[in-house]
Amino acid sequence: MAWNDPEIGIEWPGVEGTYKGTASADGYMLDDGTALNLSIKDQKWLGLKYIF
Repeated sequence: MAWNDPEIGIEWPGVEGTYKGTASADGYMLDDGTALNLSIKDQKWLGLKYIF
């Protein structure tokens, strides 16, 4: 599942950004301005509605 999919209901403390329909880290950062560093594999997961 996409780590950032709002349908799974996880609120990531210290992470800011908006879900754009993909697991990409683009547009996300830590609250201190540091960009997220996710593996290419982890950025390819689908949202919950596409898995089941």
